[in-house]
Amino acid sequence: MKKLFSLLMLCFMLSSLLAQVDVSEETHSENELITLSRTITFPEAMKALETFSDFYENRKIINTSNASDPIGFPLHKIYWRDALELLVKLNNVTLEELPGSYLIKDPIIAKKVDENIVTADSKLIKISGILFKADRSFTRSLGIDWSTLVGGEVNANINFSTNDNITSNMLNIFANKSFSSGSTTIDIQTLIKVLESNQKGSVIARPNISVLSGKKGFMQVGQNFSIKTIDEEGNTTDEFFETGIILEVQPKVISNGGEDIIYLNVSFEKSTATPGEISTVINKSESTTELLLFDGEEAVIGGLYDTDTTIERMGIPILKDLPWWFLGLRYLFGYNSVKQQQNELIVILKAELVTPIAERIELHKKTSEKIKNQTEDFEKVKKLFDKQ
Repeated sequence: MKKLFSLLMLCFMLSSLLAQVDVSEETHSENELITLSRTITFPEAMKALETFSDFYENRKIINTSNASDPIGFPLHKIYWRDALELLVKLNNVTLEELPGSYLIKDPIIAKKVDENIVTADSKLIKISGILFKADRSFTRSLGIDWSTLVGGEVNANINFSTNDNITSNMLNIFANKSFSSGSTTIDIQTLIKVLESNQKGSVIARPNISVLSGKKGFMQVGQNFSIKTIDEEGNTTDEFFETGIILEVQPKVISNGGEDIIYLNVSFEKSTATPGEISTVINKSESTTELLLFDGEEAVIGGLYDTDTTIERMGIPILKDLPWWFLGLRYLFGYNSVKQQQNELIVILKAELVTPIAERIELHKKTSEKIKNQTEDFEKVKKLFDKQ
């Protein structure tokens, strides 16, 4: 029973291989057909087939593969070219047609590089960023287009006649410009200073981290909080969560025509936790993106909004702040004013390649040698003065 099953499997494999080889339906002369025994080895079969290829196509068969097992099945009066392709596929080797020969070789197996291995050639990327929030209505009035960030500057479209909320400090940015309104570029650092000085925005964080290519970098400005949970066995455990300003980056250096390009996988989160009687609510603004940057290029992540709500007590001084039980006068002479301000969270990232370790070692050697030579020269001069 086992022999019958093996025979059926062999027939199925042969039929599949013959279908892949696409055996020609053309009739061939009796002289072009070959018969091979099942016990003949692969190198011996190639030698036999070389006789046909040399005679009919004037080509040699060069076998450089490591295949050496018997072919395992008989071939009876099969066109020699079909037999060649069939044996090549069955032994998992490649066939390359050259002008004067057939080259049979082992397939090239790409070696998988373990990216977790750190060597002296590993690339180091410096990721620096600016995280700030700005009054959305103010930046909108300036007509700032964050997607145009190049070289630390963004495009703005300003109309001074309609934007009355632009202060004199804002106008100082354009002191060296020769126009009164229209399209211009604004330096990011100057814009941030103006936003802060006019209380229209503030810098939340300036993260700076160096990460090896392929590794993950993590930065957090905030707190971790825990929630008590009870497992199936009744044990109480604390489950911790991260909140605050969280930036996670994973850069990878890709070589393109001799030039290095930095692929950057970025995840940004701004979150706060509000404990409640039943559960804890996490307010979160997050963004995940993938970037391709050149060395020293910047990119911006925008479109993240949150709302600040402030409550101010307005009315007649002193009387508006009286206790509620004092004849209810606080309600007659005062009221609560609720103000909401929508802010836009802006993340500006810059990726830079750090000098390779080999170059830094060479520079360190040169610097050390220079210091050594200067020290020796100083000692020589000192000895001369001591003799005198």
